[in-house]
Amino acid sequence: MGERVQIPRKGEETAETSREFNPQEFGGEGSALSQEIARTQLPVEGETFGIVEQRLGYSKMYVRCLDNLVRIGRIPGKYARRLWVRENDLVLLKPWPVQGDKKCDLIYRYSRAQWDWLVKRGKVPADFR
Repeated sequence: MGERVQIPRKGEETAETSREFNPQEFGGEGSALSQEIARTQLPVEGETFGIVEQRLGYSKMYVRCLDNLVRIGRIPGKYARRLWVRENDLVLLKPWPVQGDKKCDLIYRYSRAQWDWLVKRGKVPADFR
């Protein structure tokens, strides 16, 4: 009829079950926290992490970036109503093609649980707070 498929026991790791995200670390499969961590957006080429240092008003703020530059970050119009940012939040940003060392666009804000997950995985340095 068909092949027998061996189901791994709980705790065993196979090529299919080994992955970077383990939902059991964050409250189980269906918890809201594990779903939030699973959707964590990682930087692609040209994007970096930053921490909001000071709000300037009009969707602009000073952002201290992972490359040790302080840029003026702005929230683009398509994110303006979705992206609520406060001081000391970890954000994903994209430097501008022109004046990239001075200005950037904010793309995503990480929650505290996502930030801890990124630190644990080595994506963000632990002293970058």
